[in-house]
Amino acid sequence: MRTRPLLLALLAVAGLTGPLTGQSLTAGAILVRVEDAAGAPVTEVLLTLEDAATGLSRSAMASRGGEHTFSPLPPGEYTLTTERIGFAPRRLTGIPVRPQQRLPVLVALAAAGAGALEVMEDRFSAGLSAAPGAAQLVPGWLIRGVPGASGQLPGLTRFLTAADESLAVEGMPAGLSAFAIDGVPFRAATRPAFALRSVAEAQLLTNAVDGEWSGSAGSVLSAYTRRGSRSAGGAVFGTFTVDGGLEAGVELQGALPAEDSRYSVGVSGRRRELAASAAWPDTDAAARLIAADGAGAGLGLDAYAADAVMTEDVVSAFGHVDWTLSGRHVLEGSVQLAAVPQLDAPDPLTGAATRVEGHDLLMRLALTSRLGARTHNELRLSFTSSGRSDAAEDDALPLTLVVADAIGYGGRPRPGSVEDGQVRLTNALHVAANGHALKAGIEVSAGAHSYTSPAGGAAQYLFGSVDELLAGRGAFAGTARAFNAIDWTDRTVAAFVQDRVDLGGGLELTAGVRAERQTLPGDVRRDTAWARLTGVANDSADAPGVRLSPRASLTWDVGQTGRLVLHAAGGLYHDRLDPTLLAAWQSDDGTATVRRIVGTLGWPPAAGETGWTAARLTVLGPGFEAPRTARAVAGVGYQLATGTTASLTGVIRRTRNLPRRTDLNLVPLPTAHDQHGRAVYGTLVQQGGLLAAEPGSNRRFTTYDEVAALAADGESDHWGITADIEHSAGSALSVIARYTYGRTTDDWAGAAAGGWLQVRPEGLGEDWASGTADLDIPHRAVLAAVATGPYGVRAGGAYRLQSGRPFSPGFRPGVDANGDGSAFNDPAFVDESIAGIAELVRDNACLSGSAGGFAERNSCRTPVQHALDLSLTVPLLRLAGGTAAVAVYAFDVLESERGAPDAALYLVDPAGSVVADPVARTVTLPLIANPEFGESLARRTTGRTLRVGLSFNW
Repeated sequence: MRTRPLLLALLAVAGLTGPLTGQSLTAGAILVRVEDAAGAPVTEVLLTLEDAATGLSRSAMASRGGEHTFSPLPPGEYTLTTERIGFAPRRLTGIPVRPQQRLPVLVALAAAGAGALEVMEDRFSAGLSAAPGAAQLVPGWLIRGVPGASGQLPGLTRFLTAADESLAVEGMPAGLSAFAIDGVPFRAATRPAFALRSVAEAQLLTNAVDGEWSGSAGSVLSAYTRRGSRSAGGAVFGTFTVDGGLEAGVELQGALPAEDSRYSVGVSGRRRELAASAAWPDTDAAARLIAADGAGAGLGLDAYAADAVMTEDVVSAFGHVDWTLSGRHVLEGSVQLAAVPQLDAPDPLTGAATRVEGHDLLMRLALTSRLGARTHNELRLSFTSSGRSDAAEDDALPLTLVVADAIGYGGRPRPGSVEDGQVRLTNALHVAANGHALKAGIEVSAGAHSYTSPAGGAAQYLFGSVDELLAGRGAFAGTARAFNAIDWTDRTVAAFVQDRVDLGGGLELTAGVRAERQTLPGDVRRDTAWARLTGVANDSADAPGVRLSPRASLTWDVGQTGRLVLHAAGGLYHDRLDPTLLAAWQSDDGTATVRRIVGTLGWPPAAGETGWTAARLTVLGPGFEAPRTARAVAGVGYQLATGTTASLTGVIRRTRNLPRRTDLNLVPLPTAHDQHGRAVYGTLVQQGGLLAAEPGSNRRFTTYDEVAALAADGESDHWGITADIEHSAGSALSVIARYTYGRTTDDWAGAAAGGWLQVRPEGLGEDWASGTADLDIPHRAVLAAVATGPYGVRAGGAYRLQSGRPFSPGFRPGVDANGDGSAFNDPAFVDESIAGIAELVRDNACLSGSAGGFAERNSCRTPVQHALDLSLTVPLLRLAGGTAAVAVYAFDVLESERGAPDAALYLVDPAGSVVADPVARTVTLPLIANPEFGESLARRTTGRTLRVGLSFNW
């Protein structure tokens, strides 16, 4: 790497003088300019800046130009007091500080008569607190005024239009984005369960220019924990929902005995009851299956026909401390902990709940040291850990789908346990130069990963209909492993350097580069038989190279008042190597065997059924690397009126190196084509409404089942425009209105499930795979407001709208129409000559463009989604220096349906049969139109929730 010469060159410039500006992940800066009534700079002014939350203050004298930069400053609101003989003292309150932003503050002093001591006080309302396009802000008033139903950190996504509720950003799955707390990136095994009450404010960084940010090709949702106060205080709270569910906790804050030191801590427990409609519709097929189960199977299938209640128990705690060790050193620490004894998450296909236990932990220490008038250093040490494990996995039912009747039970395959931990050490040196703010640093991190799968592996049963299930005819696939524990470590070493240059006239340029390298697991068993057959070694993978991430931004504060700001930025962003993918590579090393049966099966499922068995394998393609994103944004922000700002931002993103799955052991040429020209691999077997390949008939080498090759050759492109209006007039009324229009295209079939977990449909060519992304959401809008009235009564509401999810017209899950071994990936050919299809084309505009050909990928959509949350808090009485209040919350008032769509354009006619012509090498499939095309398969909603709470604050 050539980082060292560049670093030395930048440090050599540091001998010049100039202001010190902040480029910290967790702190911002304020540039104060003092003028008189004529606009001339005023010198020798005493400036005192006080943190409104903690009461900590610092003082300085304005320079000869009437300027001074306060940096680094923790995020929050500040009060600035200016004093000089001959001028009336002035105090500005409510000055917002955002991380990685330098806010210009202009103070106009008025001449005072002799002996005038009255302080002129105003609330700061001039300009934008952040550059347009740099981030989407979730302010503290919104978090406190409209708390989410979950009470967890991911609830912040409700207020964003660049992301959905899972943190899928710009049409890419949530796995390419990360949460961060106090500057520490955090990726949970599922979703972080940290308490939302611990968050002071947050921002979604989709174009983080700072070179310290890494490991995310999507975005970073960066949250900052609540800090202490000068005086002791706290809160005791409890809530309950009308249909079950409780939450209780206590929070404390105050000052430590040490001078200028503050703390904030809290602990809470929460039981959340989630009501959901029945997974199975009220049909004759469902009733027959339940009756058969009750007559002897004893699987408890009657629960699928009843409204469900999913229980979530979480115990969480947080703490934050600011400790001033001396006039030059400040130690900051924070901790977040969440224990998840039980989490019932419904399966999207069957509605089944999977009980999960786990934990999330984040610990951080940061030492900020002022080394000189123009130099300071940040040293940060963090530890993160996240784990999940299936509870009572022996009692779990395997995934079972009854295709023609559109019902199923059991859960999808999932790892028995997941444990990821990381230690990260970062040091960043900040040096002021003449108009420059230089930052250079290094980062070292070590990760430990443990993935354990049940020895018996996952299994799935497919039946054409309830009649076929009761007769014991269907298809089975299950995996057995010789061992079930995968443990490995990896390391990442990085260096970064950047320069923020004040070009004058309100123009500011930031440019820098980050260089990093991550290691691969070093011990994967070689399958010598596969290597001998093909010359491809499953344990061979190219070591990742050095990832260079140049980034730059240009900001112009027109007039230097913060009222009109233009901003443009761009850069390269590298993700990490997905540990779930690496775990699959290590565990699928030829020691796992797949057993497949198409024909006679026992029901209920019994162990010991015989069938075709073969080894499975996963290999990494040549040059395999982590995903890489190139992104450019441009925006304009304007202050419309006092306390009201608006911005318009555009973004273009290109992501490469996305992992895609290919089956190397599929027969190289199709054995036949169907009546629509679809390539068919292997011999298709029909059982009622089910189609499956005869085991082994679609395999190049019959001693192996699927051999999954993961190649980093997927691509995703996105463009979008966001309009954002924010109004804040002190404590009376605050409003945020956001709208984003964007489009995403990719060739990443199955991206919604992780991208690399599903093979692409074979025989259709790359043209079919390239199209609308699985997570393309064109329209998103958020309108949120919090108002405070007389006697401290506070009301809040948040409305959200987004386009429906796209889906590809095809077949029911469980139908393998082309015999490639996957029962979830086949698109449909829109053939209007089949009875009923012309009517479906007429009633579904999304099909009309595909008539006479294979349906375009993701050409159809589910209905538009709406959501509305409301809150009302009423103080009751003051007692012993505190205030008791009652709160009422209504969540998901509009209750939009969120079920998976029935994407099947066709059903397999159980009265027909597959007709094969071995001479012409054709097969004719018995297809009939599906009258329920586009309807919801699993009709589930989150359910309206009414919650009542009581709190006492002092």
